[in-house]
Amino acid sequence: PDLLIVHKPYLWLARCLRELGQLDAAHNALLEHEKLLNNDPQCREQIARLAIKNNKLKKAIFQLEKAHPDYSSLPLDLASILVSALRSENKHTQAEKVINCLPIDFASKIHIDMEYSFENMLKEPVHS
Repeated sequence: PDLLIVHKPYLWLARCLRELGQLDAAHNALLEHEKLLNNDPQCREQIARLAIKNNKLKKAIFQLEKAHPDYSSLPLDLASILVSALRSENKHTQAEKVINCLPIDFASKIHIDMEYSFENMLKEPVHS
């Protein structure tokens, strides 16, 4: 199991399956990973990406906040997803809190990225 924990093949498999549109199979791969390593932030990121594809915004928000509770380590693409999901759920104050916790160059980039509609994010593959 050590190599499975180090290399995380189930996360890679889940990502590939998600990008191929095989969302149920991606979910199953994530479940297999969680059996090996519970509370893995990288797994939570993949769960959030899958949740976005399934239009489960609350689940995506929950997973990203668990993976990056202080928001400062949140990668830019995930920060954009989190802010968009929070705004779609009418949690504007919380979205601003996320933006304010990010490095200034990330925060300004997110404001620019907000021009890109959340609906388009749902249609395209979300790469990690």
